[in-house]
Amino acid sequence: MKRYIQRIVRSVVLLTILPCAVFACDVCGAFIGVTPYDNQSGFSVFHRYSLHSRIDNLEDQPIFPSGAYRVVPVMSALHSSHDSVQMQPGDFESFKTIEVRGKWFIHNRVEINTQLPFVFNRMRSNTHLERISGVGDVSCWIGVHVVRKLETDLKQRLVIGLGVKIPTGRCDVRDESGVRFHLYMQPGSGTFQESAYIQYSLSRKKIGLFWNGTVKRNGINSFDEQVKASFTSGVNLFYMIKKGNAVVLPQIQIYAEYCSGYTVNQLPAANSEIGMVMSGIGCDAYFGRLGTHLTVQIPAVQIRSTEAPGASLRGAIGISWNINQQKFLIN
Repeated sequence: MKRYIQRIVRSVVLLTILPCAVFACDVCGAFIGVTPYDNQSGFSVFHRYSLHSRIDNLEDQPIFPSGAYRVVPVMSALHSSHDSVQMQPGDFESFKTIEVRGKWFIHNRVEINTQLPFVFNRMRSNTHLERISGVGDVSCWIGVHVVRKLETDLKQRLVIGLGVKIPTGRCDVRDESGVRFHLYMQPGSGTFQESAYIQYSLSRKKIGLFWNGTVKRNGINSFDEQVKASFTSGVNLFYMIKKGNAVVLPQIQIYAEYCSGYTVNQLPAANSEIGMVMSGIGCDAYFGRLGTHLTVQIPAVQIRSTEAPGASLRGAIGISWNINQQKFLIN
């Protein structure tokens, strides 16, 4: 146990980010979590949640509408686009995901990350609630640790990687009337996605800073829809607290994402642009190989259509387990 704590203390800024697809709708976004590790493989389970319930020019709009998380007995589906029905107080879009993640170091400077999401989306218009669930798109990334300076006063790490999202989730889910749900509400995108990311971290003593950026490019699905290229970036400022065999990392987080929307038959789709800056706090706690993770963010600035609810909040909670890896596939 002492050896693992020493490893955490020695490499507070050793961070891993799964540059995953989204909080908002599995199109853009990257979940930011700080995970100390020193070339250790592991696995984790995360529960991510995002709520869009801000509606312009409406009074008495609840921040957390009824049914936005739990299932309520209002079952009939009505609309499947952002602009087919005028929004009313209580309308919302919510996106809940359970993710199973894995990390495997095949070399002391090369890591492979995978992510399997289970998606539970909801959208309410007036008194009508749409519920869409299913397996999402599986994602895989490979990252190379280009810079790894851990034994100096100013510790640094630079990771550069590439990724691909495989269209394992459905993109053709329909309501009871046979109308296909909006692309952003579908469990999957129906097409491959390519991504590239960069992560940089540095720390001195108990204070550290982490930055990451991701760009993504999507193909065209069977409905001739294509999500345009997107960009996400985040900054974490964190502080290390060590007491006994526990290490706690409270964080201040700033996150930005932008996607100009998607096209249908090469024509821009209305009300599909996504852009926002989120700010929030997080906290990771480690007890030997076991880690717990929590983050909550609210919007600071957002670009959106007035025909769709704006972001209200998002958060994530997770648990991870690091394996005491002694050997690598490639020496």
